[in-house]
Amino acid sequence: MNTIAIDGRVANDPELKHIGAKNTALLEFSVANETGYGDYSKTHFFRVKIWGKRAEGLANHIYKGKPVNITGVMEQDRYEDSNGNKRQAWSLICNEFNFHMAEPKNAPQQGSQPQGTGGSYQQPQQGGGFPKPAAPQQFDDDIPF
Repeated sequence: MNTIAIDGRVANDPELKHIGAKNTALLEFSVANETGYGDYSKTHFFRVKIWGKRAEGLANHIYKGKPVNITGVMEQDRYEDSNGNKRQAWSLICNEFNFHMAEPKNAPQQGSQPQGTGGSYQQPQQGGGFPKPAAPQQFDDDIPF
């Protein structure tokens, strides 16, 4: 079984491409994942690929520093560089994607980040949205048992 789950922060702004005859969307970016602590702390970088409609849908909502959770499979790419040397690279092919609720300290200010990218919830204007919750019931101090 080849499954990996990564928690981390987006390390660079994503790049959306369209590939092949079918013009399939491909979103690529890196995620930084920290392990250990103190003197034993290490940061690992994972190259992430998201394909298809999910790539197009997420392209405007992912930015550098955004905390994410990604589950998928590792894929090895083998190629030859310009000098004829054989190389290999690993990519995490995304099957599941989740945003974390926490925002990075250097996140864009409210209003400057793309719509729907986290932050606090604001109720829609002009009567839309959810109904207000009912007021809590008041009970006297007598416990019935």
